[in-house]
Amino acid sequence: MNNLENQSFNNLVAGIGLGTEQERKQARIDMILAKTQTNWSVVKLPCQTIPVQREVKYFNHETDTQESQMINRPIPLTTNLGADEHGEGGVVRGVFAMLRADNWTHLGMGTEQYTIVQNREVVEICDAIVQANPEMNLSVEAKVVDDGKKVQYRIRLKDGYIQEKTNVPDNKIFRYITITNSHDGSSSMKFGIYHEVCVCSNGMYVDKMLKVASLRHTPSIEARIKEATEKFQVVVQKELLMLESYKKMAKVDMNRAIVTEVVNKVFKPKQPVELKTTANGDYKVIGGYDEKGVAVVGIPDGMSAKMYNPINKFLSADIIGKEIADQGNTLWGLLNAVTRYTNHHMSTTGNRGVLVGEAQSKNEVAYKTINKYADDVMVQANMSMN
Repeated sequence: MNNLENQSFNNLVAGIGLGTEQERKQARIDMILAKTQTNWSVVKLPCQTIPVQREVKYFNHETDTQESQMINRPIPLTTNLGADEHGEGGVVRGVFAMLRADNWTHLGMGTEQYTIVQNREVVEICDAIVQANPEMNLSVEAKVVDDGKKVQYRIRLKDGYIQEKTNVPDNKIFRYITITNSHDGSSSMKFGIYHEVCVCSNGMYVDKMLKVASLRHTPSIEARIKEATEKFQVVVQKELLMLESYKKMAKVDMNRAIVTEVVNKVFKPKQPVELKTTANGDYKVIGGYDEKGVAVVGIPDGMSAKMYNPINKFLSADIIGKEIADQGNTLWGLLNAVTRYTNHHMSTTGNRGVLVGEAQSKNEVAYKTINKYADDVMVQANMSMN
């Protein structure tokens, strides 16, 4: 909820008797959990193997002999160290499974050291950030990935606009600072940045590239809230720099050299491809040269159709051509061509989209490559002016 909704909500709950700050906070958290459909928790259970028939040897004190028997019981993968003679107390060590408590979906594995951070605790962190920054008019959304293996909470900032050289009026960008929490034991909580271009629903999520801050899975929620509210403003500053980089890209024209570099770095063919520009301005892959040394469009020798087809699709009128028409023949148009491809033309499963895996990696590589090229162009332009 944003701050206007937050003020109305606080007035409402105060009017019906939820008068203390703690009560209002819990009511806000409940509302966000319900709104984002993340009002479920995770449990960590000790693991064991499936039942397996095996021989167990033991000493028979009555007959004073070594004997054996066949049993068919699961083997525990956890050990209770320091328990009393009744099996009580001690510390359970070993392998654990994380499961959603509402539908018992298996989310992942972890050791005894892995501390579960529940959705409610992450929402409490998001609410603390919203309350600490009333002037920013923040609101909270969420995206559930792979049935809950990861949950990404998105703190929405004021919309941004890219207007340089674009052909789309009201070229809006939805801006989010994210907190992604893993329930599969794979990583700690971490901040990230998610941008979505409104006109084409092209989303891009970055975390590793900008070295966005992580949050430790510490037992103390108070410590996590303090750490998160302090780091939030640092991440916001990085997000603003990213927004400025888009505006810089929108001022620099696209050309064959940077398109070729992006194709080679994003698609990673075994042998770097060459591109040619056709008479109508399209980019095509050079498959070879004729007897007169003229470049011929086609599949290069040694390249499989499995590699060529995605590159050819990216260079088509449906992707890079569409973005040039919308965003202009600029580096901003080129970046949007990559995100159009990763958002709408790659095979992704479930709600993973561009949040994890290959699609996210391609977007980060494209952003880093295009941003560096834009910086170099700007430096050269400044040098020539001086």
